[in-house]
Amino acid sequence: MTEPITSFRGDNFFLSNFFRREFDVPGLGRVRSAEHAYQALKTDDLEARTAVLQAELPGDAKRVGQGLPLMKGWEVGGRVAAMQEVLTAKFQDPELADLLFETGTASLVEGNEHHDNFWGDCTCGATTCADRGINMLGELLMMLRSTLDAVDDGPSANPSSSWEEMREWLIESLEDQPIGLEIGLGPKDVHVRFETLGVDLKDLDDESSNVEDEDLPEFVPTEAVCAQIYVLGKDTYLVRRSRRALRTIRFIDYEPTAVLMNTWLHDDPFDDCTDGYLYTGDRRLVAEAAVSWFRDNYDSPALADLGCFYEFTEELPKGDGAPIFNRWR
Repeated sequence: MTEPITSFRGDNFFLSNFFRREFDVPGLGRVRSAEHAYQALKTDDLEARTAVLQAELPGDAKRVGQGLPLMKGWEVGGRVAAMQEVLTAKFQDPELADLLFETGTASLVEGNEHHDNFWGDCTCGATTCADRGINMLGELLMMLRSTLDAVDDGPSANPSSSWEEMREWLIESLEDQPIGLEIGLGPKDVHVRFETLGVDLKDLDDESSNVEDEDLPEFVPTEAVCAQIYVLGKDTYLVRRSRRALRTIRFIDYEPTAVLMNTWLHDDPFDDCTDGYLYTGDRRLVAEAAVSWFRDNYDSPALADLGCFYEFTEELPKGDGAPIFNRWR
């Protein structure tokens, strides 16, 4: 078994957001480090962003970024989406992409002693840090690594070069992932979210919000062979297959109770899921269900034209334990 990387220092400093390497980020332009970019994305205040980006060192950027007025939704998913955007841009650099790829299958853990148990895993020894950290930075890096090819041109929109490799990639990518992870597969650049309908996801999760399903703009689906995978719990997954673009599900409760396991279902709780769905605890079955959908479907795009989308749910909702297939938005 490959030894885990538990420190983003020394030879592995390139994994750290404090690694100094300039790169371009959409909407920000040229940045001096990933930390500069991440801190700048915290706010919509253009003057504050400029101050962050002009900071000399990554540590300076972090200090300037503390206390900034946060953009809407930052704490309920915005910061993870921002980090994904930053890492994707950073590892467009062919040299950095190769270094990340060369970590192989090693677990990437941002070990630290400053009590950061969200982005990493604090090993200070204090009782409050005794539990394993969420290690979101490491998880995002490993997900990004799984989309890289052993070539010099950086990230690939296609996770593999053969159906067998795609299947093994999915099996590996689902191992030990946090509840709420979504993986979307389909034609490149096809992914439908509520934001595209002019609705803020935070409003849908806010109990005080008056946004109802019937208030949503009419959804006109894009015709596209797609698949979608969710981590619902430890060793519990949902895979959906469709001939039109799949919207991101906003679960009210991730508790996988009262679901029929290992049986392909075609009833209709998901109005955008045309070709059925499956609950299972078997990662290989999940991978085969997704791969066979594209491999054996006459209307599917070629393997080289497939893309991958992934997203982590930063904060899990607390539902009432009702059956999951009736609890979604």
